[in-house]
Amino acid sequence: MQKVIFPELFATLREEQPKFQNRIVPIEGDCSFQNLGISKTDRNTLIREVSIVFNVATTIFVHVSTAFANCTHDLIDEKFYDPNLDAEHMIDLMNSLNEKECGKEADSMPIGIFRPAIVTSTCKEPIPGWIDNTYEPIGITAGVLMGLMRTHYCDRTVKANLVPTDLTVNGLIVSAWHIANNRSPIIYSEFVEVILKYGELIPSEKAI
Repeated sequence: MQKVIFPELFATLREEQPKFQNRIVPIEGDCSFQNLGISKTDRNTLIREVSIVFNVATTIFVHVSTAFANCTHDLIDEKFYDPNLDAEHMIDLMNSLNEKECGKEADSMPIGIFRPAIVTSTCKEPIPGWIDNTYEPIGITAGVLMGLMRTHYCDRTVKANLVPTDLTVNGLIVSAWHIANNRSPIIYSEFVEVILKYGELIPSEKAI
């Protein structure tokens, strides 16, 4: 946990909330195992305590995809897309598959997809310019400034779809609020259908 909570990154939060770390509960797991390798105890804790899930690898579920998951379309609408290729040939397009899987559950729970572009260093919060990796444009910038990279092949007229980390996180949190507060209200026919469905599964002891 100490390796994750960088001192400089959380300095402002630590001043305002000195004991904020006590509210963080790490859950051990493994994505290669069934149920993510989460123990029964931790699973019960998640069910009992968690109401919003941000899926970056409950009642509100925000799947973090990428703005380039459906790059074959000129305009990407706010909807779920079917993958263009068979699943066996989509190793490099797994985000598209993940979006489709999320779409299957869209009618039964509040769910949404957050599609950021190329995420770069922070703009303002908690400190300007913070980043912990050298991916994509950050790696190019570092390579140029260190004198290791002299050329880079690209189209200079293409828009650089860059977005700061802090604005990305803010947008992610707001999207969860929007999903939770803008659900389509249930209509009476759906209400009756639910009553009949679960009334048969769990009949009342006092039913006549």
